[in-house]
Amino acid sequence: MGEQPRDAENTTRAFFEEYMVNRNVKATLDWLMDDVHWIGTGKGEYSRGKEQVLEALEQEFSLDPDAYRLIWEDIKEDRLTTDCAVMQDRFTVVRTLPDGGNFAMRVRVTSTCVRTAEGFKVASIHASVPAGIQEEGEFFPLSFAESVSEEYARRMGRSALELLGKNIPGGMLGTYLEPGFPLYYVNDRMLAYLGYTYEEFSQVIGGNGG
Repeated sequence: MGEQPRDAENTTRAFFEEYMVNRNVKATLDWLMDDVHWIGTGKGEYSRGKEQVLEALEQEFSLDPDAYRLIWEDIKEDRLTTDCAVMQDRFTVVRTLPDGGNFAMRVRVTSTCVRTAEGFKVASIHASVPAGIQEEGEFFPLSFAESVSEEYARRMGRSALELLGKNIPGGMLGTYLEPGFPLYYVNDRMLAYLGYTYEEFSQVIGGNGG
């Protein structure tokens, strides 16, 4: 690793150089505190302490040993004390594919660096990627709440139909108010009364209730 940089920014850059570019397990670990917390971009990527990080790195590098390129977009250091700094980073990870094309992924990282006797080391890492389900210009709580509300309304609508259907003799049949009256809903009681399965009934009426 050589002489460690004195400031947190250079420590952060050097850490990602060893991790993403050189793909060197030992050199990557050298930049970390023993009790480091690391949250990656994947669903199950969470490591606490160097032993868990070592296990995760060995597994990752065995499956994906090739180097990436880093294109730094922004790196900002907020010094909390003389011995502790929070880093906010944005960069693009690039890999050249065998066919000559490039794979690229934008990454955002918040990390904490702490001064030790050897210089600054990384104490925590939290990486994320932009959410694909969120449109440009939307904000997380609003867009997420709208998605949840739509799903809830859909489920509640279906539950209401099922509850109503259980209490109406002869069953229920629903269609859209469009030309041909496309089939929207038919409950099991109606199908049993008519003597069809859903597939048979849909085929007989050609998907239309009119």
